[in-house]
Amino acid sequence: MKTDQSFFHEGHNCWSVDEVTKNGVLVDGENYYKAFYEAAQKATRYIIIAGWQFDSGTRLLKKRDKKKSPFSGVFIHFLNQLCHKNPQLRVMILAWDFSFIYSFERESKQHARFNNSTAPNFKFVFDRFHPRLASHHQKFVVIDGNLAFTGGMDLCACRWDSRSHQVENPERTSPYHAMYAPYHEVQCFVTGPIVRRFVDIFVDRWQTATGEKLGLLTTGEPVTDFKGVLPLPPSRVALARTVGACVYPIRQKVDEIRKMFLDMIEKAERLIYIEVQYFASHEIYGALKKKLMIKSDESLQVIILLPAKLGPFKEQIAFGAQGTKMLRSLVKTAEANGHHVGVFNAVATDNNGHEQAVYIHSKVMIVDDKFMTIGSANLCNRSMGLDSELNLIWQAEDESMQQAIAEVRVSLLLEHTNLDAAEYRSRMVKHEGLAAFLIKAATEGICRLKFHNMKSIYEENPILNWIIPQDFSLDPAEAIIDAKLLEVAGKNPGGLTARFVRWLNRRIQRREAKLEDAPMSSAAEPEIQS
Repeated sequence: MKTDQSFFHEGHNCWSVDEVTKNGVLVDGENYYKAFYEAAQKATRYIIIAGWQFDSGTRLLKKRDKKKSPFSGVFIHFLNQLCHKNPQLRVMILAWDFSFIYSFERESKQHARFNNSTAPNFKFVFDRFHPRLASHHQKFVVIDGNLAFTGGMDLCACRWDSRSHQVENPERTSPYHAMYAPYHEVQCFVTGPIVRRFVDIFVDRWQTATGEKLGLLTTGEPVTDFKGVLPLPPSRVALARTVGACVYPIRQKVDEIRKMFLDMIEKAERLIYIEVQYFASHEIYGALKKKLMIKSDESLQVIILLPAKLGPFKEQIAFGAQGTKMLRSLVKTAEANGHHVGVFNAVATDNNGHEQAVYIHSKVMIVDDKFMTIGSANLCNRSMGLDSELNLIWQAEDESMQQAIAEVRVSLLLEHTNLDAAEYRSRMVKHEGLAAFLIKAATEGICRLKFHNMKSIYEENPILNWIIPQDFSLDPAEAIIDAKLLEVAGKNPGGLTARFVRWLNRRIQRREAKLEDAPMSSAAEPEIQS
């Protein structure tokens, strides 16, 4: 089997297309954290990490694995030990300098914790250089320039879980020993020339945030013999970005991820599989609805997995109202045109029949087992045009890659349904009637999938309509102020107007920094992704 080679278009739906020698998918925190731990131990020159959130006390290993290791299983202590063992090693962490709306949800005095109690070759930096109201949402790790991890998962508290997603798991606790609910994630790793792209992104952001220009070379051999990995064959893999238009530093808008999602949906013939934290993008909804309005002899199967309920109140306000309307519209459109749309959430169950919702935090889309993307971007407006995002995309150019992508999808479905692999694997592989089968299985209660109630917080609490109108958007596709200023500055970057705009933007950022050190107030900015 050979597929159309023209899906990837650099500068349109991706930034680059590079050769990958080894790659694979790591599902859930247990597999990813352990893989990171094993790979980091072999680092000789540098470990660079960019993320939306970090916690110094994040536990990377299960207790039984920690007993076998000479290093600490706690994130900050582990990296600090590596730095002391090898003075030539540099550890650099680049964290989004979050809005003070998150102050009660983040580790206090984080900058001091990471910098004041660690080796001189360990550096933690906050990055606030992004458009108004945006966030740095990219999540990636690079080790010695030869191995990169990326996906939807940060190295922070309350994200670790095993693929069994038990109702109660004594290992699933915060650094303060508090139990939290089952949590689902998807991460991936790559080796080969593509890793250099991740290094370039980090170097650019680090220089903007600190003024330091890094010279990071590729050295050594990558560690890739990870347990629990879903392997993918060597291939060409594309990297796509979202970068919001920004005045300081001057950055034009990049929306490769948006175009990539739209192109994948356009290519769909039989199956679209999605698991994502937020579904609220107007353009993604429009593309799916357009596809479902086409009557065909072959039913299009669309499977969407979401959290049963979004987390904090601000997320429910930002994404819930519009998203639930979109989902109901897709189901209705599919029914009218002979297609099937199944919108589900997953639950964990114990021997006594107790259930607990599994929080879906992954960002995955698979189309016809020919295209797959994994990354940091949610299906919301922010991820399509405002925040910084990073996604990898695979195209099945031969039979082996198509089978490997299918295996990733089947493995995820078997995890979410908890159906017996020996009995149901062959059914999961088939595209025909898959959504209809899962709808039937959820109806009969033979699996752990549940129908998503597709109700927003406004429907459950009508009084909110009087307080916060539903059309008050906290999920913009761009920061209007920055976009307009950038347009002015871009006409003559060296002119007085452009210089004044950049100076004004720097002043605003300094003021924001002072505000974030002040007591909490109601003037918080709505950066709300996780």
